[in-house]
Amino acid sequence: MDRLRRTRDLMKAALPTADVRGYEPLISGIVLPDSDDRHVVAAAIVGSASVIITWNIADFPEAELARHGLRRGTPDQFALRLHEAAPVAVLAAVVNARTNLRVSTPTGKEFASALVRRGLHGFVEAIRRASTRC
Repeated sequence: MDRLRRTRDLMKAALPTADVRGYEPLISGIVLPDSDDRHVVAAAIVGSASVIITWNIADFPEAELARHGLRRGTPDQFALRLHEAAPVAVLAAVVNARTNLRVSTPTGKEFASALVRRGLHGFVEAIRRASTRC
């Protein structure tokens, strides 16, 4: 729990205006398959987001999101778009993430396999292609 609090505090320090407040009145006007997800859309609206990133895309229908000016995407799609926009920076961030693990430092191949197991298939393939060109 301390690690989560520390991460939250670091995020708040880096992005002090990123907290979204005042979204609650919008919740009742949002229609989703799982009503417990409505706060996500409401916060995205108030926070002026353009996309909701989730593995749970079935619970965020495109038509309902479009009604609020939003789109949806998976973490794999998001990471892939980041890589397409800034491949050198993203590759450096991946290397940094791998080498900053506290319990172990997996090889690049082991780290890539872990990302694939978590669903980042397209992203890992893009990184593999890019790293063979370097």
